[in-house]
Amino acid sequence: MLDFFLDPVEFSADDELFIPHSITLIEESNLVAVADREHGRIQLFTAGITDPNDTGRFVKSISNSRFGKVFAISYDPTDKMLYVVNGPTGSNKVEGFTVGLDGKIRDTWTPRNMNFDEPHDVAVSPDGHQVYVAEIRPNRITKFNK
Repeated sequence: MLDFFLDPVEFSADDELFIPHSITLIEESNLVAVADREHGRIQLFTAGITDPNDTGRFVKSISNSRFGKVFAISYDPTDKMLYVVNGPTGSNKVEGFTVGLDGKIRDTWTPRNMNFDEPHDVAVSPDGHQVYVAEIRPNRITKFNK
């Protein structure tokens, strides 16, 4: 049996994470991206894939006032994009974002003929052709074809 907790590494940041709500691996760049929900940003850290001694080092932060609170993120290695969903915060529209690793928003998306209410998770299919969003209140899954 493998024990993955023998030598835990605590990730650092330029600021504390405030409710880290989702995590995704960007393997080809040796990065871990964390949805820092209450700070409304995505924090990137070294993943320690190529060098276990370089794990958890803060690399950069991706933020945009349009995000509001970042609830979930997923990475698609086929197009090298982050897929991000925010949650209700009052003034921000609840929507999905396609974001480059440079931090630029490439696209936004919502279900056709309805709105997101409380998206809570996002996943990308292995071939990169579909994005799935799980919501609470209402409890539903929405599939987007790219």
